Amino acid sequence: MLVAGTFSYRVLRSSAGVFTGLQWDCLVVEECLLSIPLALPLLPNCWLPALLLPVQLLLFKCMFGSGVVKRRSRCPRWANSTAMDLHYETQPIPHVASWYMHKLPHSWHAYECWIAFLIQLPLTFFQWCAWPCRLFAFLGYASLMVMIQSTGNYGFFNVQVGGLAVSFLDDSLLPFSLYPQCEALPTWLTLALLPVLASFGLYVSVACSFSLLQLPRLGGIANPASGSTAEWALSMCQKAHESLHPLGIGHSYGPFAGMTTFRWELIFELSHDCVTWTQLEFPYKPGDINARPRWMPIGHFQRLDWRLWFVPLSMGRGRWAPPDWVESFVEKLLKGSPNVAALTMSRDDIVKSPPAFVRVSVWDYHFSSCDATPHQCPQVHVTRDEHASAYTSSSWWKPPCLNKPADSPCLGCNETFANNGQVQCHPRQEDAPMEWGSWWYRRFVSRCGVYYLHDGQLRTWTEAMCAERPRKYDESLRMRETQGVKKRLLSPAQGPALLNALQKTAHELEKPISGTADDTGSRQRVSGRNILN
Repeated sequence: MLVAGTFSYRVLRSSAGVFTGLQWDCLVVEECLLSIPLALPLLPNCWLPALLLPVQLLLFKCMFGSGVVKRRSRCPRWANSTAMDLHYETQPIPHVASWYMHKLPHSWHAYECWIAFLIQLPLTFFQWCAWPCRLFAFLGYASLMVMIQSTGNYGFFNVQVGGLAVSFLDDSLLPFSLYPQCEALPTWLTLALLPVLASFGLYVSVACSFSLLQLPRLGGIANPASGSTAEWALSMCQKAHESLHPLGIGHSYGPFAGMTTFRWELIFELSHDCVTWTQLEFPYKPGDINARPRWMPIGHFQRLDWRLWFVPLSMGRGRWAPPDWVESFVEKLLKGSPNVAALTMSRDDIVKSPPAFVRVSVWDYHFSSCDATPHQCPQVHVTRDEHASAYTSSSWWKPPCLNKPADSPCLGCNETFANNGQVQCHPRQEDAPMEWGSWWYRRFVSRCGVYYLHDGQLRTWTEAMCAERPRKYDESLRMRETQGVKKRLLSPAQGPALLNALQKTAHELEKPISGTADDTGSRQRVSGRNILN
């Protein structure tokens, strides 16, 4: 059963692409593979240390690697103990407890940074000591996982690490026995296979632990002299790692090496007439500024909401073009796909009446509890006076009262066309209006474009083109009806004049309105002759 489940998950990872490319997806495969020998029946007690060693090293690699990359990533937030001031707001999917934790003072967040380093660096070596030290390390790991799960939505990651931590506990701590009553293997067979099992466990452990040297900024630590015994041992470890890595053993883990300092959200809006827009809501992704952040059930993982967090993160670092899978998602929305619509909060409306246009924008989000002081939230662009004029302080357990209604969405942005016709929207935060809500407030950053379907193909419009095309199309239809009536009433001598007028109108409609429609990087035009004919 475990072998079949591991193989199925590997097939799922290879077919799902970016949606199963997270670190704990690799951890699932590696954990299952290393646990297969432990699932064999009739295991003698003398075999367990050799078979448990790879699993224990996997936990050590996961926890110790997470602490090392934070110290060696040269992130100023981890260096000056201000990372947790931003973590609760900028994490992938926060929930309501994140909103309250973000209100705590900087001194509390600094203690959280020190505790995280204490658990992930020195405490990890306690798991190799006597059983009281191992119990202390287990309690530290469990406390950290409980705190992470209670302040953010991380799916099954915390359950994974907690299950690995059980591997170095002593059964003597339990008031009952975990071993069923069964007939053991013959003594001669047990002793004969013991060296084989020990060699296997050591080989897998070496391959598993070698990936620690592949973490960011750790490659130069092990640099032995040429021709030395250490170089030979390191090369053997590398060969063992290369032989087992195709199976999924030997990944490196180091989440949150650099703390994210901003939160941009990709907002999707639907429309049937390109005039009235309705914001598309997701189950857990922040969107509605008056909606309370939601809890995700333990073990459940909303992968679309998670991946949408990475897209504006890349845009904030200079890569403004949305990835291909985002455009495929928009195309499925325009076609009314039930499977894709089920991932949103508007499944019935999308399936019943698919939208004609989808507008994609980027907004800068902040908790309404976000303090504008420099030491707590340096990425906030509002002043303390602006925050105080929008909100009235209430009790600590309630969101602040809103003094004024939310402003209308900003429709303007600096839109230009590149040489290949691709829409480029540049941020203009300083003159964008704020929208204030009970749980969030946000500022417009950029417009990615307005998407529509033309002959079954996904096209992109700018905001101006979206407003102008329906008007031009309606004028052409009215002109066609008027000219059709006149054509039946005119004499044959007036035919050439009507033909010249139609050709002139078609020539005018062939001119681009305020740019060009973008399909595959080339410039596209709407033909006036096609509209009239």
